[in-house]
Amino acid sequence: MSVAPQAPELEPGQTLQFTATLHNPVGMVLPNRKIDWTTGDPAIATVNASGLVTAVAPGTVTVTASSGAAIGTATLTVNGQGGPPPNTAPQVGISAPTGGAVFSSISAIAFAGMASDAEDGDLGASIVWSAAPLSAPEAAQELGTGASLGARLGPGEYLVTARVTDSGGLTAVAQVGISV
Repeated sequence: MSVAPQAPELEPGQTLQFTATLHNPVGMVLPNRKIDWTTGDPAIATVNASGLVTAVAPGTVTVTASSGAAIGTATLTVNGQGGPPPNTAPQVGISAPTGGAVFSSISAIAFAGMASDAEDGDLGASIVWSAAPLSAPEAAQELGTGASLGARLGPGEYLVTARVTDSGGLTAVAQVGISV
């Protein structure tokens, strides 16, 4: 049995169709035979029932075709770093209020920000807002979630925080100080 291609190279995530040809002892092709496909290490590459190989991670693996007692092999090399690209931290910014702004305690304060992530895109709806009195930072209060919201604060100086976490678990924080 012959297997083609014989020594291909792929990057993780790429696929390649392998073929197997079964011959009788005098070299004539035996058509319409059932071929079973396997790889030596599914962590490096997998193969389906029709011989379509998917590269998974860097390494070298043997792709085997068999039909009855006949066996054919090919060597596949998977290049590259393998695995998914690294997760990057999101970005978050506060557009309102501006640092140093002074507000009345009887009016709602408008909070607005933007957040994005290379992998997840726009994360504005996931911004978590909080305000901590400078006199008691441990007494921070959550104001709400979203790209914009309004909230009232009692008299005092506050550190306003906009926090966002991406699907990979990385967090970004932006802060401004205000007075009420």
